[in-house]
Amino acid sequence: MKGKVELKRALGLFAITLSGIGIILGAGIYALLGEAAGLAGNAVWMAFALSALVALFTGFSYAELSSMFPRASAEYEYTAQAFGRFLAFVIGWLISFSGVIGAAP
Repeated sequence: MKGKVELKRALGLFAITLSGIGIILGAGIYALLGEAAGLAGNAVWMAFALSALVALFTGFSYAELSSMFPRASAEYEYTAQAFGRFLAFVIGWLISFSGVIGAAP
């Protein structure tokens, strides 16, 4: 192999979007489909449609937060300005833990 190959340390919008979709599909649909079908029966599609609607509104609320507080960690900034730094610190860690748990197999 000739010369060094350097890697670019950046993720674009497309890569981040695919990662988020992968986490949602892996942790949500495939892991819980059997249990959801057992509880909801033939109406399992309605349960997933309702979940998709809730996820859509959650996405809209995150978009609103990130437009109000354009710096990184919009949840932290909102909580810090509304309730103080200590609660914002707790929220920051909870957001971090939710990302780890959401990505866990």
